[in-house]
Amino acid sequence: MIHKNISYIELIATILEGYATKGVFRGFSRGTAGKSKAAFKMMWHRDRFFELLLDVTKKTLRFPVVLPEVPARSSMYRDYQGFVESRHSGDLPEHRRINLAKARARCSYRDGNVSVTLSTWIQISRR
Repeated sequence: MIHKNISYIELIATILEGYATKGVFRGFSRGTAGKSKAAFKMMWHRDRFFELLLDVTKKTLRFPVVLPEVPARSSMYRDYQGFVESRHSGDLPEHRRINLAKARARCSYRDGNVSVTLSTWIQISRR
């Protein structure tokens, strides 16, 4: 449970800052934030900056550009979709899989860019 004075946006920002402190990614910064949406940036894979978008109302975290400039209908996109879907497999160790009772990851393709969205249906209780 989270304390009622901590917003969901602040909770996620604090978690992400913790990952940055641990060295999971670098160059973390908070971007624009509103009542139910926030943007974050971080330097991560291959020393690229990634934008992470939080939508509290939709209960989603989205990387709008995971793979840039991917050709439409490419094997790279299909392979990435398969990889993301495989993260839901019960064959994976619990600490490596996405529990479908809590969340789902999915890919999408737009304007040559592959994105990944994590949707959750867990209700975070407030005191």
